[in-house]
Amino acid sequence: MEFRGRVFKAGRIVRFSPKNAKQLVRSGQLLDVDSFRPINVIHSGVRLPDEIVILGTGPNGVPHYKQLEGKFTAGLNKAVYAMPLNIWAAQDPNLPRYKWFNDKCMALRAQKRGFDAADYKAGRWPIPMFDRTRVQKYYPWFPLTFDVTKPMLGGDPKRINVRSLRIAQGATVCGSFIQVAIHLGAKRIILCGIDMFGNVYFDGSKHKQASRKGHVWSSYKALDALIKAARDHGIDIVTVSKTALRNAPLVEL
Repeated sequence: MEFRGRVFKAGRIVRFSPKNAKQLVRSGQLLDVDSFRPINVIHSGVRLPDEIVILGTGPNGVPHYKQLEGKFTAGLNKAVYAMPLNIWAAQDPNLPRYKWFNDKCMALRAQKRGFDAADYKAGRWPIPMFDRTRVQKYYPWFPLTFDVTKPMLGGDPKRINVRSLRIAQGATVCGSFIQVAIHLGAKRIILCGIDMFGNVYFDGSKHKQASRKGHVWSSYKALDALIKAARDHGIDIVTVSKTALRNAPLVEL
């Protein structure tokens, strides 16, 4: 936004005089965020069903979408365009730069609902749950958040505490939401489209990192270790689609 020759970047909190603020709010250039406070979903009272699906954006998941109908599904990033979701989880700090992401966020905002724990309990879907510092700060009308922190997840399952209230980074948004889901009560997590391979998405579009073409993602080791640690603690994590992961058994629904 530009105001009197000064440029303000998206996501910045600023104060204007009431007269100027009202004018900018009416024009859509400024959002009144005083009533929007981020809420850590882990402490929000939200509880997940015992079984959930985590839907990624990999092309291997496409043949299995029909099988997921009727299941409680949390979709990651662009998977919000793949099928109807209960939860939309996002973490990549580049997402606010993409038109498809902004378009979906604005379309949801137009529904004029709370997107909070009350909306969740009423079954008003989808409910966005975004990384607070990387994504949600640009879309404050989605209050339910999660915080991804250091240290990084490593490749040793024995060093991963899946019951820690800290959501450790390093295993993609899938790893982050697995940790969130465990804290919210999920006992069986079905993965779909978590290919961890290549640079093509389910819709034929391509990842910005062309170097991923034909290669396994470097973060697969951390995600594999997290899955092993979770399974060792009684959380059943499986996959219905082919993946580079080794610790999530391939199953048929």
